[in-house]
Amino acid sequence: MSEPASSLAVTYFLPFSLAMMTLAMGLGLTINDFKSLYQKPIAAVIGLIGQLIVLPALSFGIGLLVGLPPEFAIGLVLLAACPGGAHSNLLSYFAKGDVALSIALTAITGLICVLSIPFYVILATQWFSDSTTQIELPFVNMLLQLFFIVILPLFLGMFIKYILPNKAGIIEKVIKGIAVLLLVLIIVGAASKGFDKVAAYAKEIGISIVLLNVLGLISGALMAKFAKLPGSQIATLSLEVGVQNTTLAFGLAVGLLGNVMIAVPAIVYALWVYVAAFIVIILSRYLLQNQPMVSK
Repeated sequence: MSEPASSLAVTYFLPFSLAMMTLAMGLGLTINDFKSLYQKPIAAVIGLIGQLIVLPALSFGIGLLVGLPPEFAIGLVLLAACPGGAHSNLLSYFAKGDVALSIALTAITGLICVLSIPFYVILATQWFSDSTTQIELPFVNMLLQLFFIVILPLFLGMFIKYILPNKAGIIEKVIKGIAVLLLVLIIVGAASKGFDKVAAYAKEIGISIVLLNVLGLISGALMAKFAKLPGSQIATLSLEVGVQNTTLAFGLAVGLLGNVMIAVPAIVYALWVYVAAFIVIILSRYLLQNQPMVSK
């Protein structure tokens, strides 16, 4: 991918493709999907605390403990602040989890992240930056971009589903296909330019990525277990807390912050996360094999 084409892709097509992914998610939601938040308040509170407080706190702790370079540490916090997205719902389904709870948590954390992501990224910048690393954060632009990438497409998708309930499924598949294709082209193009660097950085940040993911999965499960929730909700909360939206983290780092180094944790995380998620799915299915799958 040439430099002008790469710049064009990052400036226009990357935010557009992320917005299309959120629109597709909205096309699969209804107001009823939020019922789990008040029907299962303990599980909902645990999920929100785990995603919005525990995981970002872990990312700060890991960044300090491992002694990550500032840009990697900020990228790790950015990654932790990005909620799981629609693929956490799919993983919850495969794990025989509580899919309705997963969908509700994904939707509400997706809305809250418009404020939580800028807060944590700014805090991380102040915490980890030194005299040799000064990173400018366009706070207002970040809020606006998150609004247009997350909130507006989500509600637009829900509105389309409301007025066209019989066609929403088809529209969702088409939009998701276009968005995925654009994302693949952009990420492959970006990675092909600096694959050697990403591979080298993976060794430097790999342990931090594994720690964040594994501790997130364990934290979600332990909090649910401590609250004496059923096995299906333990599986879901483990995945909701432990699985992050790498495409959103990548898009914000490259498209808004204009810093590929901050995007490195998201790229490396994407290569690892499904390994750990697969283990959780296998373990959950084994433990819940005699229980019916909880559907949407």
